Amino acid sequence: MDKTADVATYGTLGETITYSFEVENTGNVTLTNVSVTDPLTGLSAITPAPVSLAPGASQIFTATLTVTQDHLDAGVADAMNPVQNIKGGVAYLDWLMKEFDRDPLMVLAAYNAGEGAVRANDGVPPYAETRDYVPKVLAAWQVAQGLCLTPPELVTDPCVFKVISAEG
Repeated sequence: MDKTADVATYGTLGETITYSFEVENTGNVTLTNVSVTDPLTGLSAITPAPVSLAPGASQIFTATLTVTQDHLDAGVADAMNPVQNIKGGVAYLDWLMKEFDRDPLMVLAAYNAGEGAVRANDGVPPYAETRDYVPKVLAAWQVAQGLCLTPPELVTDPCVFKVISAEG
């Protein structure tokens, strides 16, 4: 799947961004009930509704996002800028920690599948990717705890993440 946006950066409150998700069936059997989910907060419903894809066929799904003050406060105007992207990801993880009462399973599931999917499923959604992602990240967290002089409590603890400026 390829995800693209109709703008490279945003910086205007109320601006609408259109995202396109191209899904291609590279297998040799028809896929049914194909849909797209995305964890981006504030994203509209992704359309079209679930589709079937014959081998070699592709479908473009679309959704829109209206830029809010929260998006601007996260500091990510250019998602391709690694410093902005990491800072925005850390800000989102901190928000998820508050939103899900610091429950690491729910936080990681929401980071991967979106907080709406976690709420709709009253827990970790049944998506294979999410059910694979959560234990892998928890295992990495255990390794990080072993490397730190004091156990990290937040994803912003310098023992876990070190943000390096674009200047070095």
